[in-house]
Amino acid sequence: MKIRKERSVLIGDYYNTPQTSLMTFHFEPDSERELRPCSIRHASIENKDLYVIDNYFDKEACAETRRYFEKASYSRLSYSTSDSEMEEEHPGYSMNTKERWSLFYQPPASIRELHELLGELSVRLNAEISTAPWELSHQAEAVTPSVIVNYHTQVSPKSMLAGRHRDCDPAKGLFYGIPILYKEKGAVHENSFENGATGKPWLVSALLYAASECFLPEYRMGTVYYKTDGEAEMKTDCLDGRLVLFEGDLFHSVEDSHIPPEAKPWRTSYVLKLVINPREETQNVKQAFSEFSQKWSSEVSELCTGALMRI
Repeated sequence: MKIRKERSVLIGDYYNTPQTSLMTFHFEPDSERELRPCSIRHASIENKDLYVIDNYFDKEACAETRRYFEKASYSRLSYSTSDSEMEEEHPGYSMNTKERWSLFYQPPASIRELHELLGELSVRLNAEISTAPWELSHQAEAVTPSVIVNYHTQVSPKSMLAGRHRDCDPAKGLFYGIPILYKEKGAVHENSFENGATGKPWLVSALLYAASECFLPEYRMGTVYYKTDGEAEMKTDCLDGRLVLFEGDLFHSVEDSHIPPEAKPWRTSYVLKLVINPREETQNVKQAFSEFSQKWSSEVSELCTGALMRI
């Protein structure tokens, strides 16, 4: 598996700071190979797709990744609001730029296999799959990275609600240019577009869970997905080695925890903000992935959202 670096183009001056890194990373396969079997469950929330992929990574790979995160450093405190620290809310933790780079450059087994999977999918979808720019930075707000690691030992109900966010909003507009692969070199897509429309990029997030050996699903700290009006629509449990692919403009947050006092679990999520960019003007990569998932897994099931369904 190869990862190719390219520099993106900044649109506007909002993120025009020395700390901004416009480097993007493109996942390319060494050679096409068969993908491992897995189970896939699909849901749609207000026409935003979400795929839950289980049993793709083997136990040894997950164990190596779990050991990595157990010993890793998380130098940043993560609060849901600006007032949270003053109110003594228990923070989450995340990696700083150097820690994230070290992980991305030399990943443990299941993350390495995730990167390989993205390269393989680029062939199946006839698309380029890359990260968004490595880091967008503005003085008035926190850094916006494309590779994220969140570490939690507990999450309050307030943090869950205050933490609702989108990873991107292409309908409102992006701050970087995405190349048009079917036009002359240098051409970029308009910075505002319908996510996944025909001929347009599909911006998705890939979320890979890892958790301590003592972690149980009933401790929660999975992910909650919301409709645009703020109503919670669906939850995915944090299961070690579970992969969730969802559209980046779908509102979501970390679920609140239900942990007994004697238990000391932790969970991490490794998140990639991805751009799936079609090579042809008539392509719809969102639809192409839906069709491919049916061929990839014989266990694809459709989920009916609502009533706060949990999987």
